[in-house]
Amino acid sequence: MAVYAYLTCPARRLFLGLGKPIRGADGAVARLAWADPPEQLPDALFTVLDDCVGADLELLLDSDDVFDDVLATWTEIDPEIESQTDADLAQPDLLLITFETYLDGRTVPPATYHALLRPGLPPDQASGVVRRRGTGADAVDQAFTRNLRWEPTEFLRRSALGMETTEHVEITAQQAADVVTRVLCRRLRPDL
Repeated sequence: MAVYAYLTCPARRLFLGLGKPIRGADGAVARLAWADPPEQLPDALFTVLDDCVGADLELLLDSDDVFDDVLATWTEIDPEIESQTDADLAQPDLLLITFETYLDGRTVPPATYHALLRPGLPPDQASGVVRRRGTGADAVDQAFTRNLRWEPTEFLRRSALGMETTEHVEITAQQAADVVTRVLCRRLRPDL
């Protein structure tokens, strides 16, 4: 039986499926993966992280003892359910919402993502990730930090001026989500 990981926010009583833990050669979780990753997974993940800033986050496995209680009483953000009507959502026993419903009405600014690399390592072994939202003078740069949130950074500006020695390369939103989920695993479930 496959085990799947979920990012949970007890303060908001919601959870988001992140996929199956995939282990690297060293036995540690290298990433969390879906067989066919939903296109909106990065937007949903990053929005949950933005919504839950300052709240304690947990990484649960569906094999954890408390998972059935979470499943029964919290709201799951799930890409694989069919859209529900307002009448469906009014029923307390239906605690599922689609990615589309969760993201509905939100403006998810376009972003570019950059993997921070140790010398000689490929992007899938990035040590961190930085995103740039917007363009030109309105651009905002943020790094995903050990605090499990996006925080302001000057890394990309400093790098453009030749003031940084850490290598970086532009990556896709899905690759950035892979780096973020790896950080979440290390911080929230070092036992994995």
